Amino acid sequence: MLPLKEGNFEQQDPTTGKKRRGDLERKRTAEPIKSSRQSTTPTKSIRRRRSTAKRFLGIGSRVWTVITALSTIGGLTAYFVFWPRLDISEGPHTKDENPLGIPFAVSNNGVLPVYPQELFCWIYNLETDKRQRVQTWGFMQRAAGVLRAGETVHFVPKFTPLQFSGRITSADLLIIARYRTVWQQTKAKRERFFVNRDAEGQLRYLRKYLTPEDRAFRPEGHAYAVVPAVD
Repeated sequence: MLPLKEGNFEQQDPTTGKKRRGDLERKRTAEPIKSSRQSTTPTKSIRRRRSTAKRFLGIGSRVWTVITALSTIGGLTAYFVFWPRLDISEGPHTKDENPLGIPFAVSNNGVLPVYPQELFCWIYNLETDKRQRVQTWGFMQRAAGVLRAGETVHFVPKFTPLQFSGRITSADLLIIARYRTVWQQTKAKRERFFVNRDAEGQLRYLRKYLTPEDRAFRPEGHAYAVVPAVD
């Protein structure tokens, strides 16, 4: 018996007596061809997981943006609310009193207490009707204690280092109040006053804008007198 060749053979059908050929070939060719390459298209579950992850990332990014904005607003609010706010003005005095002998009032208009340390009175220029003049000189008064919110303290020199025979006609003064905050920071409040006489001959105190030189001025580099501390 001759061996059958693949794809080229004959077989007789027992019922019809007819010969069939190529059954093995057709049977083999009918089998589906499997590809060795796997599909790169993501499945529905993978796409669903990716979509969920992106959604959570978007929510997290928005939440972080809101937290950052609220933190910034809170920090700025705390800065303006708790930042010390001091005010310097002339205290009670008669209209014709020596500007170097009157009390100066330091008021705490902030929320937290402060601790006054020193009060400087610097004379840029002072003139009298006798043509006496004093320039670039001042005095310093030390203080101790606590100045709570809404309180005012008066710095009253117990003696006036300068004596004048005539009436003071004008004065240009820089007042510096140094103090410590609750955070142990040393700060300074500055006010500049121009003192002159009105039409009735009474002294009046006018506040002037601070110049860059006023803001940078340090009395330690100049001569000044020290007066007794505040009780």
